[in-house]
Amino acid sequence: MIYLVNGTSSIVGNSICKLLIEKKMKVFCFYNKVKPKNLKSKYSILKKNNFKNDYKINGEIDCLIFCAIDKKNNYINNNISFFKKTLKFILKKKIKKVIFISTMAVYGQPKTRIVNEKTKTSKTTNYARIKLKQENLLKKFTKNYQCQITILRLPGVVGRNSNKNFLSQIALSIKKNKMITFGNPESYFNNLIFSEDLAKIIFKISKNNKKYKYNVYNLGSSKPEKLGKIVNIICRFFRFKNKVLIRKTHKSFYINIKKFEKDYFKLNTTLSSLNKFNKSNSK
Repeated sequence: MIYLVNGTSSIVGNSICKLLIEKKMKVFCFYNKVKPKNLKSKYSILKKNNFKNDYKINGEIDCLIFCAIDKKNNYINNNISFFKKTLKFILKKKIKKVIFISTMAVYGQPKTRIVNEKTKTSKTTNYARIKLKQENLLKKFTKNYQCQITILRLPGVVGRNSNKNFLSQIALSIKKNKMITFGNPESYFNNLIFSEDLAKIIFKISKNNKKYKYNVYNLGSSKPEKLGKIVNIICRFFRFKNKVLIRKTHKSFYINIKKFEKDYFKLNTTLSSLNKFNKSNSK
């Protein structure tokens, strides 16, 4: 198979491309600002994309994995206009599989304790609204074009040097010996997935022979654990002895991943994902 992956400077896009290269798959690795030098190989072609023009590629593409987000000015309009060009590119290249990387942030601050794919959105951010708009464009797209589109709503993706989610911020505070603050210690939590495990999941999805045209899946870890226990495990692993402050915050939720596990396979447990995250940050 021949792949196109964008957003390859991010932890998600980079992890996917590394695995594809290991599998000796040909992959076009598109990046915006920072060239991912670790992806140089005889199986990869690195290309810059500015979120204005479509992809300049000769030959066929079997699977597009869309991970990119443009964070410049005119945030919403730039991302939507570029995404519409991407849809035209899919038509032009007759791509039959699209894996779109979305986010659990599309649910905003849900009123339910457990979130599934049918949970209504509430108080979403601009980032989440962009992802929802792109999801809806893909859904309309499938009505007139025969391809398989898989939407993956990701939890916090953790790994070495990850920094844009709750657990990564906890680890960063520990490394700097700063006080840790968090809320809802008795709430159950599975809002994490290890970056290398995510890459394997996406690779398996890309190779599937299922007949659906459009499907949305929440991802997370199985067997949720109490948040207080998770923070304690991280603190013990890194032998953290500074203060831990429990604060009041809005209600938390955990992720229902039954739909994905029913259609595909079982996901790693929360403790397994946490253990991999800890070890990756101890190197």
